[in-house]
Amino acid sequence: MCFCVCMSRRINVVLSEEMHRELIRHVSRGERSRVLEEALRQYLGRRKRLAAFRRLETLREKAPTVSMRAVVAQLRRDRGRA
Repeated sequence: MCFCVCMSRRINVVLSEEMHRELIRHVSRGERSRVLEEALRQYLGRRKRLAAFRRLETLREKAPTVSMRAVVAQLRRDRGRA
C-alpha cells in the first residue's frame, strides 16, 4: 500500500447502475475515492504481473533447455569454486 504524499486528480468515471448502487450502499461518502483507487491499483498490479509472466513464458519457450548439472557447474565457475 502506498502512503506517499501525492497530488490527487479529479476525474469522471461512468459506472453501471448496479455498481453505483453497490458503491453507495457499501462505501461511505468520504471513502469512495480511496476504495476505487485501491481496486484500480490491485487490478493494474494483476495486469502488470500477467504481462510479465507472459513475457517470461515467451523467453522460456525460446531459450535452450539446460540441465541442472550445467547450471550448477556454471554457478561454481561464476563463484570461483570450479
